[in-house]
Amino acid sequence: MLDKLPDEVEPLGLALAGRSFKGDIGLSDMQRLSVALASDSVLAVQAVFEVDQCRLPVMRLVVTGQVLLVCQRCMDALPHALDLRPVLAIVADEERADVLPEGYDPLIATGKPVRLSELIEDEIMLALPLIAKHLDESVCDVFIRQKEAAEKVLNPFGVLEQLKRNK
Repeated sequence: MLDKLPDEVEPLGLALAGRSFKGDIGLSDMQRLSVALASDSVLAVQAVFEVDQCRLPVMRLVVTGQVLLVCQRCMDALPHALDLRPVLAIVADEERADVLPEGYDPLIATGKPVRLSELIEDEIMLALPLIAKHLDESVCDVFIRQKEAAEKVLNPFGVLEQLKRNK
């Protein structure tokens, strides 16, 4: 197993050769994913290419770590743990993708190299909640009240408001 993730992979060739890689990947370059994140994160990744017991060439991904999402209620950071373990069956076309056994997701191999970071980004995006929010609404309510109180104190026109009341 190599301790560095390659930029690009040719899934079918790597599966037939039985190669595997592990390493860390930063999420700062993943543009589609960065919209949902409050800050950059680094995740541990393991990619195993093999022919499995069903005689299918597969890519087994393990992605672990924590990302900070943006809560859509209070707009504060929301930690979200990831422990993804998808099994991608490497197929030549969509017809073969439709007849895969249960538990396999298709990865259509065209013979051209595929960016590994894009595959990982796709899997992370599928695992994230549609709407990121704190499970306990009171956390958001407290944060919103604190933010509103701070805005009242820091309002630059607060002095003018007081003068208006005194007239």
